Amino acid sequence: MSKNALKFLYCAGLLASVAGCTHTQNERVPVYSELPARSVTPTSDQSAERVYAPQENAAPTAPPSGVAAEDWALNDRIRMLFLDNKKLTPPPSEITAVVDQKEHGVVHLSGHIVNGVARRRVIEEVSKIPGVTRVDDHMAIGARQPSGAADLQKP
Repeated sequence: MSKNALKFLYCAGLLASVAGCTHTQNERVPVYSELPARSVTPTSDQSAERVYAPQENAAPTAPPSGVAAEDWALNDRIRMLFLDNKKLTPPPSEITAVVDQKEHGVVHLSGHIVNGVARRRVIEEVSKIPGVTRVDDHMAIGARQPSGAADLQKP
């Protein structure tokens, strides 16, 4: 017999012996204990519907002094865009949108976004908002790097 045939028979024998040693374990039924008799204290006095309600009821507020009404309205439209579409900036994105008060209609985007596709989508969606004349993109691709230094040698 050739060396390859002997190696094959040896491996096949090992495999057969291992396969013969396997067994099935009896299925165990999980055991659950009863819930505690004491009542759980709620963390809020609001109903669950109100706590987890979407931000649809986020009414626009009056502009602060020194801010043009059209800039403030544009700011509210941008804010609602991000609140209504949570998938627009997927975690761990951190985006800031600022309406320029000197150049009306100009929006400055800064922060960190997960990838180039999400970056283009944000720019495109903000550009579609009525009143936006230009979008200045200062977003960086990738997660925000933590500030400070850490010594990994010390426990």
